[in-house]
Amino acid sequence: MSRSGAIGIAVVGAGGWGKNHVRNYAAIPDADLRYICDRHEWIRESMAALYPSVDVVSDLSVILQDPAVVTIVVATHGNSVANYLLGSFPQAVSATGSSYLQSERGIEDVVFATLHYPDARMAHIHVSWLDPHKTRKLTVVGDRKMAVFDDTSADQKLAVFDKGVEPPATLSYEEGVRIRTGDILIPALKMAEPLRRECQAFLEADRTRKAPVADGASGLHVVRALEGGSASLAEGGARIELPGGR
Repeated sequence: MSRSGAIGIAVVGAGGWGKNHVRNYAAIPDADLRYICDRHEWIRESMAALYPSVDVVSDLSVILQDPAVVTIVVATHGNSVANYLLGSFPQAVSATGSSYLQSERGIEDVVFATLHYPDARMAHIHVSWLDPHKTRKLTVVGDRKMAVFDDTSADQKLAVFDKGVEPPATLSYEEGVRIRTGDILIPALKMAEPLRRECQAFLEADRTRKAPVADGASGLHVVRALEGGSASLAEGGARIELPGGR
């Protein structure tokens, strides 16, 4: 603990998503954000300007040697939602993409990735910095119902579709698949920033010593999938087998 009982925090990775972790932990009274770590100089300069009271470093060992740091947040959070919903980890990944805006940094601006899970399940991810629409949408397709979570919608965050696929007893050309369509339910949700809730839950896990939902093991599998995706991009979309997939 540090600063009036607040938990000493370090955030490792302050890029596109990591900066949101930094913003939240800097605003939570129970958190004492002590370090921001990133290997990119331009990110460190940006973070130092925004958070002058926080030590911004490039060397992780500095954080590991500071006893005031109780918890380290590794901001990776790429396919963790899919892992959670499917209750398993991907066995393989394939990805294709191109770099248009940041070719000098070797960063793909548009990527299509497919994660392959056990039992023939899969998750498809499309990310783009070029798309004219600001979209953060998750679509879950099940055998009986389907759901769409739209993070950019102000009043219709979640829609549940009574829609599923019903294969007929005998397959013919005309009747290969029947799509059952029913009502659409849009439940009323009391909303708060999901990431803020995640950060608070992480701090609570630290206080109670209970395993957090997004623990180190889940983070490991996210990193493996991201590294596999990078390897697939470099190999023109080749399928990359992942260790520990189940």
